[in-house]
Amino acid sequence: MKAIYLLLILSSFIFARQTQLILANFSNFNNAKNAVKSINKKINNNSKFKKLFKKYSLVTTYKKDGKYFSVIIKPFDESTTRRKVYIFIKSQYKDAYALAIPTQIKVTKKKKKIHKKDDEFPYIKPDSVQYINK
Repeated sequence: MKAIYLLLILSSFIFARQTQLILANFSNFNNAKNAVKSINKKINNNSKFKKLFKKYSLVTTYKKDGKYFSVIIKPFDESTTRRKVYIFIKSQYKDAYALAIPTQIKVTKKKKKIHKKDDEFPYIKPDSVQYINK
């Protein structure tokens, strides 16, 4: 039984992903910007949440997602922290939801070696070669 619990705990660490709270989506950039200011003001007025944000390095921001601007709080490593912030914020944003932060994968292409035509390489014409006899 202990082995099963240990396995579950280890798997939760291995598969743990950071999450974010999506608070709202706006079609207008200025509305998203104002929402972020409003949330930050609400957080700064509450010393408990101000400490929580500082302790866990949480950030309220917006990002462009297609045609819309999403207002988000991120990154959350623990569900308990996310739950505390959600309860605090849900009075203002009833449709808020949690979403895993997509992993950033950088795709790079290998550079192909391009061989130029023979006449493009610098070369010495045989007529210009001088032989020195000793």
